[in-house]
Amino acid sequence: STLIPAWKDRVKSCMAGDEWVDFMAPSVDKGNALSFLQKYLGIEKSETMAFGDNNNDVGMMLAAGESYAVENAVEEVKKAADFLCPGYSEKGVYKIIKNLIEVY
Repeated sequence: STLIPAWKDRVKSCMAGDEWVDFMAPSVDKGNALSFLQKYLGIEKSETMAFGDNNNDVGMMLAAGESYAVENAVEEVKKAADFLCPGYSEKGVYKIIKNLIEVY
């Protein structure tokens, strides 16, 4: 997007979909939010999972103990994630969580 370079020195920005750009304060990040919740709730990193598909999810992938990129995710998210899972149309997130619940 042409908007991202134009605003790079003032805000953090990233593509959040084909038609969406997220503009945030530099410290705002899904990974920072997940880290805050882990600390606030006393939850270990190893006790958290994250699922994502676009650049705005990379920080969250890195902050989670186990992370999944859906199959249609952008390459940056796939590289940051621990695993891949099927996309929305195949209920990939549901299947991963359902399998986890059945194990416990």
